[in-house]
Amino acid sequence: MPEPVRRTVLRTVILYIAIFGMTSLALGEGAFLYARHELARRLDARIAERMDRLGQTYAAGGQAGLLRAIDAFTDHGARTLGYVLTDARGQRVRRLGDVPRLAPGWGVTTFEDEDEGVTDPARTFTRRLPDGSTLTIVADRDYIEQYDTVTTGFLFAAIALLFLVAAAGALSLERKVRSRIEGLNQTARAIFEGDLDQRVPISPAHDEFDAIAGTVNAMLDRLNWTLQEVRRVSTYIAHDLRAPIVRLRDHLQRSSRADRGPVDIEAVERCEDIIRLFSVILRIGEIDCAMIAGTAAEFDLSELVAELSDAHVAVAEDLGRSLTHAIAPDIAMSGDRDLIAQLLVNLIDNALRHTPAGAHVAVRLTSNGTEACLAVADDGAGLPERERRQLGTLRPRAGDGTMREGVGLKLAQAIATSHQGHLTLHDNQPGLRVEVSLPLHLARRGGTG
Repeated sequence: MPEPVRRTVLRTVILYIAIFGMTSLALGEGAFLYARHELARRLDARIAERMDRLGQTYAAGGQAGLLRAIDAFTDHGARTLGYVLTDARGQRVRRLGDVPRLAPGWGVTTFEDEDEGVTDPARTFTRRLPDGSTLTIVADRDYIEQYDTVTTGFLFAAIALLFLVAAAGALSLERKVRSRIEGLNQTARAIFEGDLDQRVPISPAHDEFDAIAGTVNAMLDRLNWTLQEVRRVSTYIAHDLRAPIVRLRDHLQRSSRADRGPVDIEAVERCEDIIRLFSVILRIGEIDCAMIAGTAAEFDLSELVAELSDAHVAVAEDLGRSLTHAIAPDIAMSGDRDLIAQLLVNLIDNALRHTPAGAHVAVRLTSNGTEACLAVADDGAGLPERERRQLGTLRPRAGDGTMREGVGLKLAQAIATSHQGHLTLHDNQPGLRVEVSLPLHLARRGGTG
C-alpha cells in the first residue's frame, strides 16, 4: 500500500532538486556572464579614455608631444596598456613586441609579455591620426581570462555544494513526510484489520501533520462511538425480537402433533430459522468487539478440521450429499479454537444446505508456513461474480428459489477478520468455493493514540 505514496514523494523531491539545480546553475551562469561583461566594458572604457587623452595631446603637441605622453603613460605589471605608433609611410615609431599594424577600430590580438615571458591575449583599439599615422593601444586581457578560469571553478563548486545541501534537505523532508504518511497508513491498516482502538500518532511538534492526525483521530473516535452505539442498538433489537419469536415457537410446539397442520409445522421451522438468524447476528456483534489476539491459545488446526469434517460426513449422507476432506497434517495456529470451529461448521452447513441433492462438498486445509488456507467447495449452482462480492446480504439461490443466508458467511467473515485473516468467495466451476486465509501466529496489537 505505501509504495505508490513513497514513489510520489520521492518523485516530488527529485523534481525539486532538479529545478533547484537548474535554477542555481542559470543564476550562477548569469552572474558570471554579467561580471565578465562588466570587466570587458570597463577595460574598453579605460582604453577609449586613454585614446581620447592621447588624441588631445597629439593635437596640442604633435608627434613629439604624443611620444612624451606615451612614455609618461607606459608602466608595467597587471592591467597595463601598451602602445604601437606607425607613421604614414608604415614605419614603426613605437612598437610593442610583435603586435602587427592593425586597421582602425576595436580588435583582439596576442602579444609577448616581456614581464612574464608568456603570450597573453590583448584587446586593441586603433585610431588614424590627422598626419596619416596610426596609434594602437594594446590592453592585457590576461586578468579577464584568469577571472574566467577561477570564477568558473568557484561557480561549479558553489553550485555543487548548494546542490548537495538542497539534496540533503529534500531527502530529509522526504523521509519525514514518508514517515508521517506511513504512520497514517499503519493506523489505517490496523483499523481495516479490525483493531478499532488504533489512532494516528501525534508528535510533540504539533505541526500541520499533527493537525491532520488530530482531525483523523477525532473522526475515528466518533466513528467508533457510532459503531458501538449501532452494535448496542442492534443487540437490543435482536434480543427484543427474539423473545416473542421464541414464545411463538414454544406455543406452536405445545400443541399436540396430531392437532398440527402443515402450516403449523412450517411456522415452527420458520421460527427456528428466525431464532437462528438472530443468534448469528448477536454472535457477529460479540466477535467484532472481542480482542482475539490478547486471549489467543495455540491449538492443532489439522485435528480440529479433520474432527469436524468427519462429523459432517453422516450429516451430508442424510441430506443426500457427499463430503470429503484433504487435510495437511500438523498445522498449528494461535487463536480461539471454538470460533474457528464455528467458522468451519458455518461454511460446511452453508454448502450442504444450499446445494441440490447429489452434490459433493470438499474440505481442504493447506499451509505455506505462515498462513493456513481453509477451503470449502461445492459443485452446486454457485453464485454470479457480482453476488460473490456482496457479503452480508440475503441472496436468491438460483434454481430452487430459496434464499442463501449471507449472515452465515458474514459470521465466518467476522471470525476470520478477528483472527487477522480474510475470507474470499471464488467460482468453483461449477459451484462455490469459500477460502479462508488465517495467519498461524497473531500479531499483538496496541493503541498508538
